[in-house]
Amino acid sequence: MNIIDKFLAAAKQELIRWILRGIKLPGIIQVQRDPVRILSKADRDIVHYRDGGKCRYCGEKVQRYNAQFDHVYPWAKGGETTIANMVTSCQRCNLSKADSVGKMWPLPLSY
Repeated sequence: MNIIDKFLAAAKQELIRWILRGIKLPGIIQVQRDPVRILSKADRDIVHYRDGGKCRYCGEKVQRYNAQFDHVYPWAKGGETTIANMVTSCQRCNLSKADSVGKMWPLPLSY
């Protein structure tokens, strides 16, 4: 189960609890953020190697020194800074995705 599935499962369970209690949902729900936003150099090297030195969104070859590392499930929305939630990205794809969810999904590792 990946991080997005875990998040959705937890959110669904919480929603069910609220409905069963008959309590109105709050207008604002605060997201708990991972306090660490940036991967270590060693972890960035691992992600770049795992992704074959290519942008996981468009497949473009990305040199290590130009690579950007993107949270698949955005940090701003509660995504964790872990190797499993990070992908190699070119600048164009990283900037166009921003902190959206579902706008772009990474290509499979075997592309």
